[in-house]
Amino acid sequence: MSILKSELDKFNPKAFIDSATAEIKKYYKEAGAKGIIIGLSGGLDSSVATLLCSRAISGRNVHAIYFLDRRTHTSSKMSIINLLTALGKFKLTIIDVTDIYEKLLMKLPKIKERKAKDVDLRMVRGNFKTRLRMAILYYYSNLYRYLVCGTSDKSEIILGYFTKWGDIAGDIMPLRSIYKTQVRKVAKKMNIGFVATKPSSPEFWRGHLAEKELPAPYDLLDPILLGLEKGWPDEKIAEDLGIKVNLVRETKKFIEKNKHKRMFLKIDFNDLIF
Repeated sequence: MSILKSELDKFNPKAFIDSATAEIKKYYKEAGAKGIIIGLSGGLDSSVATLLCSRAISGRNVHAIYFLDRRTHTSSKMSIINLLTALGKFKLTIIDVTDIYEKLLMKLPKIKERKAKDVDLRMVRGNFKTRLRMAILYYYSNLYRYLVCGTSDKSEIILGYFTKWGDIAGDIMPLRSIYKTQVRKVAKKMNIGFVATKPSSPEFWRGHLAEKELPAPYDLLDPILLGLEKGWPDEKIAEDLGIKVNLVRETKKFIEKNKHKRMFLKIDFNDLIF
């Protein structure tokens, strides 16, 4: 039995739910906020984070926003969101952002010629949409004195698999300390196991899947990440998991490539004099 997988399996979802809700409640009171606002896509992380907030401060103080994009929206997704709303008893607002995205993009002037092969335009537009969604959340946050709840988990944060200044933003980030596979266990414990079986997707376009962009599925990535966190040599991680050492190295390269996303501002605020 793999030592790394065995350690991940020891995760106690109930204990996490209790500690996370206590942490959310404490920070909420200290901040003097009037509510929590969160972007709810119907995916694993946003669903779990929304219900954690509802448990912590009551659903009547949680406002979820579903950003409906007609290019990726499905009736099955809406069914999931309606079910989550009934379970969490939180407020839900649906904002159709399709035209907002398109009109903004049309208004932006071209500032330089570029070659088509220089960038993946779908990724550029997807990141733009993610940042715009966060701007909308913070608009309402400022307007109503809400806290913004971020939904990134530990796996995504370590890998840098998020949009800088986009979905990584937030005033609270309740899933930051647990891996993706552990979030799935939390979902099952909260009786929303149906979101745990959905393939992870940033939903930049229809059919966009995380596992097509990552070095491996999360079931394998999470123990690799745990081994790296422990400071194990690449060879030891590979031997423990029964995989080729190249996969561990590919994962490390992926993490290093996205290092800039985790650095945010290259400023030591302790050196600043205000």
